[in-house]
Amino acid sequence: LYLAPRSDGTYLVGWTDSINDGHVSVVSGSTITSTHTFSDRKVRGLVAHDDGTYAVLLKDGVTLFLSERSSDGSQLWITNLNSETADDSSSTGDHRLAYGGGLYAAYWSVLNMAGHDGDQLSYVNDSGIIQSGGWDFGCSHSMAQLVGYHPGDQEFAAFCSSDCYPDPPGLKLNFRTTIQTADSDCHGLVSLQLGQMAAAGTGWKVLFNAQDTAESEAYGIGFATAGGSATTSVVWLTNTDGSTERDPVMARLGTQSPELYLVGWRSSNDGAFHIGRITAAGAFVEGPQQMTSTGPGWNTRDDSFVAASESSVVWLEGRAQSTTLHLYRYNESTVFV
Repeated sequence: LYLAPRSDGTYLVGWTDSINDGHVSVVSGSTITSTHTFSDRKVRGLVAHDDGTYAVLLKDGVTLFLSERSSDGSQLWITNLNSETADDSSSTGDHRLAYGGGLYAAYWSVLNMAGHDGDQLSYVNDSGIIQSGGWDFGCSHSMAQLVGYHPGDQEFAAFCSSDCYPDPPGLKLNFRTTIQTADSDCHGLVSLQLGQMAAAGTGWKVLFNAQDTAESEAYGIGFATAGGSATTSVVWLTNTDGSTERDPVMARLGTQSPELYLVGWRSSNDGAFHIGRITAAGAFVEGPQQMTSTGPGWNTRDDSFVAASESSVVWLEGRAQSTTLHLYRYNESTVFV
């Protein structure tokens, strides 16, 4: 699921149905006002623009396309993102799309012609022309990806969770820089999984979960600082062996100072969701507290929390094969019991 708030208070929701047709729905209040359908193409990323247009990643077989659309869903342009050395047939990782500085950044897992899993980062301008930069085959295996544009630093940052290359495995910034090491087998198993990223005053905050092993010290939910002119660091929000923490989520609450972030995670042993507010240093100012057994919750690996206007955070919940999606909104006056 992909959620993109717009400045007029409406939302775009990207989703794919059970017969692999992709859709982008326009949500106003509690009403779906329109839905645009992409036959035989799965939605794999979504960016909304204030003029009503939007960009969408569309997966057609093993080919990934980036397309810009008008407000009624009609095509303005479409660009094939596949490189000459790899395609979109990897069974690992994510698809992510971000926009800033007149460029789109698409970041996703790929399989090269030799049968090796990696990831690709491609930049595309507002006219649909692929630009220089990025890479055709980066982290390997690339188990998860995040990408974003920092308006203050005026640069993109890409994070991956790698199980092998480049050594050592773990959380990487821009393919090369290690933020947190992880244990792995170089065959698709890794002790660290990404959650989400959020722009700090400079650089980024990244939430992840990691398991403590003989090869890599970890304590459950990690809160990393990296990129820009920030000093790289990791703070642990939990103090466990990391065996049950899963699906961490995060978004910044507004842009004012001091910085506050809404964070959450799920416990795999009991299915409980936990939520709290933290400072830029990783200190809790509220929570963490366990939400009720009936929710609200969030999904697995769908970039759930999205910062919206008025210091609020929104997200979708909808399990695979479900017929209902729920849209939740949090602001600082929200109380979960």
